[in-house]
Amino acid sequence: MKLNFANGYDIASGAKMTVKGGAIEGNIVNAGTFVFDIGAGKALAYRGTMSGGGKVFKEGDGKILLSGDHSGATGPFTLNGGTLGGAFTWGGGLILGNNGTTVAPGTSDTVGTLSVNRFNTNGKTFTLEVRVMADRSDLLEVRAGDVNVPDGSTLKVVKAIGSGWASEKIYTVLVAREDNRKVTGTFS
Repeated sequence: MKLNFANGYDIASGAKMTVKGGAIEGNIVNAGTFVFDIGAGKALAYRGTMSGGGKVFKEGDGKILLSGDHSGATGPFTLNGGTLGGAFTWGGGLILGNNGTTVAPGTSDTVGTLSVNRFNTNGKTFTLEVRVMADRSDLLEVRAGDVNVPDGSTLKVVKAIGSGWASEKIYTVLVAREDNRKVTGTFS
């Protein structure tokens, strides 16, 4: 199934919209609740723009790929299952709802930055999957607040297509940008 509304989607306060697999095109103004429910072995690439202060949830074991500027989406994005990937900016915070989720900045063929306002792990273990090239890597950028990497979380490093990494280079894959903020904890 493919949803494509030229004028986009307007989710009112108290309303809920769930997309289960398939594809969705068009911009989303969310004042309520929006759910990406993507099953195991499935992926959905959303290239529209999200905005509004509503809540967004990622359910299911599949993968959602976002791109572009979603800085107008000021509500929380809760990752309850599967993978959140892409090179994009989110105006609100990223929350981990369950153990075992994956955050994968960038795309499958190039490195990129996934930028969120805050990152609340809630003590949940996760995998940070990053691609590296000789001169740079994917980056999870947290613009405000501290970041705690819970014990048992994993860093998965993948060589970007058509590139390799430099063994002598130091790559930054997770950063807390706000002054006097820090990243604590270690990856396995």
